[in-house]
Order: sequence, then structure tokens, then C-alpha cells
Amino acid sequence: NENTPVQNYFWCIYLMNDSTLCAGGHGGMSILNLNTYRFTNYSYNDGSCPTEVITDFCTEDADNIWVSGLDGLFLLNVRTGVFTDSKLKVPLHPDVKVPNPNLVKSLLQHPLDKNLLLVGAFNGLISYDKRAKKIHKYYPNNQILANNKYAILEISQMKADGNYLWCVGWYTGLNRFDLKNEKWDNYEFPLFRKTNNALGISKLLLKNEKELWIYHRDDENNLGLGIFNKENKSVQFIKDAQPASVANLPNAYAYIFMQRDSTLWLCYPEGNGLYKQNRKIKRF
Repeated sequence: NENTPVQNYFWCIYLMNDSTLCAGGHGGMSILNLNTYRFTNYSYNDGSCPTEVITDFCTEDADNIWVSGLDGLFLLNVRTGVFTDSKLKVPLHPDVKVPNPNLVKSLLQHPLDKNLLLVGAFNGLISYDKRAKKIHKYYPNNQILANNKYAILEISQMKADGNYLWCVGWYTGLNRFDLKNEKWDNYEFPLFRKTNNALGISKLLLKNEKELWIYHRDDENNLGLGIFNKENKSVQFIKDAQPASVANLPNAYAYIFMQRDSTLWLCYPEGNGLYKQNRKIKRF
């Protein structure tokens, strides 16, 4: 009903405008009116949501928002509640087998072309032409496959940074795509590679013009929060940044958020807590 969200297992939250918050996950999505605190719910079970899992959002205009999920890419008119299927068919890569190639994990407006939507799919990066309603280009990161033939090309998060796009996926290190020259650069920090020659980074956040926040995950040795220097391509992990309660958990990972006053937060899934940085002692 309008007093509760469609479910409580959310993958993503997105502020569409000052009065509209979108949340999506397993079972559908909810739109919260921040003036009335009333929900508009779209459930997969009753057929009002076209895909079972929602993964990300990206605003198109005042009335429409792009929605990604298990079954591809959709455009939702928030006034009418109507979803339009983009009919996106992610290209298959000849060297990669994935169970669901049409799974889209992340979305971002192309910073250099207003007519293009960047789509982080399970099978790599795509630019989607919103006017022509078709794929513009497919940009598989083939360098990853050269280093690890078992790699998956998924892009779970993207951050625009001038002419560059910073991306993270599943144990593929930190990846940067040059939007002008359409070229990939990959940074895996050899000292911290796993035995399968890959580095796990769960989340990233732009820190300033020279640095990125990253969060390292690993089955055996979670290094936690670190700072990647974009100029010398090095990483420095912050000692004691991981809360003690999660420091020894296998494969623990965190979402990174920053307030407008630059206060940093770490949010750990699976009930492992939300932590705020004490900037005076630089701990959480």
C-alpha cells in the first residue's frame, strides 16, 4: 500500500529530483514522494513491474526515468506508471559465456552526448541511442580477457570523470574507459592480486580531481577502504578504516557514500552495519 514500499530488499536508491526518491530491488520498485512520504509501488508479482530485479536508475526528463534490471532496459513514465521496453539485446561476446546476457547492472547519462545512455551490462559496456532506440556501440574490455580467460565483463558501477568513465565489475580491478578515444585502461595493482590474477573492488566514489575512493573485497584478505591516485596509478589502503566487526568477514564489501559536508559513510550489506567516519581520528 502507499504507506510501505513494495519490499525491503533493495539494490539501489536514486534521487530523481528534490521530491522523488526511487528504490529498486528484488520484487519490483517503489517511488517515495518526499513531501507526503507516500509510496507508489510497482510489483513484479502483480505485473505492474516488467522485471523481477531492479538494479539502477537514470533520469531522462521530469516525467521519465530509465530503469535497468534482470530483463534489460525500460523507460518508466512516473506520471502514468507505464513502462516502455527498450527491447535491448546485449551483444554476445564470442569468448564469454554468461547465464543472462540481458542483465543490466548500471546506468549513466553519457557526459559527452545527451542522446546516448551508457549501459553497464553483464556482458560489458554499451552506448544506447535514446532517439533511434537501438544500441549505438558495444565496448567489450578485451584486455581483461587477455589477463584472465575466466573473467566476466560485467560493469556493476560507473562514474563519469571528465572524458573518462571509471568502472568496476566482478574481480576485474579498476577499469577506465576513454569516452573520446574509446579505449580501455585497466589497473589491478600487482601486489594485491588474487591467484586468478584479478583484484576485487566492490565500489568506487570520486574523491577529488586527483583521487578516487575504492573499496577492496577478497575471499581471504579484505583490504577495505583505499584511495586510488589517478596521476601515478597507485593505491593506498587506509589502515583501520574497516570496522572491527567486518574486518575478518570473508568477501565483505561496502557501499561508499559522501555527504555534502564531505562526511564519509560505509554501508555493509547482509546486516553488517552502517558506519560514519570520525574525521578527527580518521576512523569509522
